[in-house]
Amino acid sequence: MVISNEPDVVQFDASSYFAGQHDVCVLTACDGILDHGKATRQNYADLFKSKKPDEDRNFSQRCVSYALNCGSRDNITATAAEFTALPTQGVLLGVFDGHGGKQTSQICKETVAVRCAGS
Repeated sequence: MVISNEPDVVQFDASSYFAGQHDVCVLTACDGILDHGKATRQNYADLFKSKKPDEDRNFSQRCVSYALNCGSRDNITATAAEFTALPTQGVLLGVFDGHGGKQTSQICKETVAVRCAGS
């Protein structure tokens, strides 16, 4: 196991997904979402596509429930941002699974904006 205070910052250009008639959802989650071994990234994509218009729970809640129902015993944190159009400004999404405690939160607060600006 590796625990690091170095945030994993990834930039992703999603503009090509908006060329068609696709809704885009960015799911950011800690490792508990996949650690149970029964789900794949494709399972979560299918879960997003199966959303009903009157669904009362948001997508991140549905993903957490799915992971728990598949047997995940790790902590699970997830956030989802749904877009129907290309944002005019950048979007920052992030989660951490808490293994580093308050120190991790403080380091992220102090460094994430600087790292993003340099990316």
